[in-house]
Amino acid sequence: MGNEECCCVEKSGICTGDEMTDMMLSLADKAWEKLMIEKMKKALDAEMGKRMDGAAQAAVKASIDYWNRKMEGEAKKQEYVKSMQEAFAK
Repeated sequence: MGNEECCCVEKSGICTGDEMTDMMLSLADKAWEKLMIEKMKKALDAEMGKRMDGAAQAAVKASIDYWNRKMEGEAKKQEYVKSMQEAFAK
């Protein structure tokens, strides 16, 4: 059976022709990928964790400030719309 005929080639790159075996190989590839990502996350944290903590904190603060300003601006806009509606209702 050629790879072009196997439905599992995109997932695992290996095709045995047996659906269960192909599925298990695909799952093993996914597990390998997830484990490697976890190991890389641990290595990055050990190497750069403190610096990344500072960057994460700065990004969170900037996001909070942005959304607070946006919500304040929306509240002011609603006040303006209400006052204009009241002015035209008189």
